[in-house]
Amino acid sequence: MRYLFEKHACNFAVLDQISSRLKALIHKSRTAAIANDLRLHADPTTVCNAEFIALTGYAKHAIIGRNYNSLAAPVLSLGLGGQTF
Repeated sequence: MRYLFEKHACNFAVLDQISSRLKALIHKSRTAAIANDLRLHADPTTVCNAEFIALTGYAKHAIIGRNYNSLAAPVLSLGLGGQTF
């Protein structure tokens, strides 16, 4: 996907149209979904729907503008012989 944006970076108007359609589809979806903008540094999340918020338990302000990796749970050490999960 990143290649697609880099290859056609000169046509931002088309990308913006696709982006607005995608946002509308995500908001209408009953499946948890997010979208990230690969044109921006660190690929921040630009849209999420209510189902994603309900599934993850994160507030919308904790999702939008951040990279999806920031949503990952911290590594847990359960004291099982040095294994981490």
